[in-house]
Amino acid sequence: MKTIFLNRHAKSSWDNPELKDFDRPLNIRGKTDAPVMAIKFKQREKNIDLLVSSPAKRAFSTAKKFAKEFGIKKKKIQKELEIYEASIPQ
Repeated sequence: MKTIFLNRHAKSSWDNPELKDFDRPLNIRGKTDAPVMAIKFKQREKNIDLLVSSPAKRAFSTAKKFAKEFGIKKKKIQKELEIYEASIPQ
C-alpha cells in the first residue's frame, strides 16, 4: 500500500513586499529548519519513492532539503504547478 505525506514549505521571507508570492524565498529560520524537518522525517520514514513540489521558490527550496537528506537528485523532484495555491473543494 502506498502512503502519501504532505509537507508545507518552511518559513518564508517577507523582507521584500514587492516580490510576488510565488517568488518568496525561505527566510533564515526556514533555511535552518527545513534540513532539521527532513532529518526528523527520515528518522520515521527510511525511504520515499517520489518527491513532488510546487515550483514556488520557498516550496522547491524546502523540497531540495528533503531530497538531499533522502539522496534524491534535485532534477528528480517532480514540479507540479497545480499544487501551488491548491485547496480542498468546499
